[in-house]
Amino acid sequence: MRELRSNPHGRPGMAGNIMDEQMRLRIFRSFRASYYQDDVLGSLEAHPAEYFDELAANGFNAVWIRGILRNLADAAPFEGLGQEVARHQDILGKLVERAATRGIRVLLYLNEPLCLPEGDPFWSRHPEAMGSVGSSEMDGWP
Repeated sequence: MRELRSNPHGRPGMAGNIMDEQMRLRIFRSFRASYYQDDVLGSLEAHPAEYFDELAANGFNAVWIRGILRNLADAAPFEGLGQEVARHQDILGKLVERAATRGIRVLLYLNEPLCLPEGDPFWSRHPEAMGSVGSSEMDGWP
C-alpha cells in the first residue's frame, strides 16, 4: 500500500505522488441546484452550511455549479453585456467562503460562449457583432 501511495501509477521506482489523497477531487452536484436557471444567484439557498457539513462527512471535497461567464465578469469591448455582474460575484464569493470553512472547493462549469436571443438589447448596441442569420438542415434550423 505504501508503494501505491507514493507512486501515482503503481510503477516501481517512480517518485512523486500526484494522486495524493489531498489532491483527489470528490465532486458532488447538489440536487437543489437549478441548472437551467441562474445557478450562481440561487447557490446560497441550494448550498446551506449544513449541506457542506454533510458532504464533508461523506468524503466529498468539491461541488460544481454552472456559471455564465458574461454574468461573472465584465470585459472590453462589451462592458455591460452581463446581468448583475457585481451581485453574481458577491454571491459566488459568499458561497466559496461558506464551502471553504468546511474544506470544500467550489468549481465552476462554464459553457461559453452562450448565445443571446435575437431580440436582446445587446444587438442594437453592437450590431457589428451579430453576424448573419443562416440555416442549418443538420440542426433543424429553417
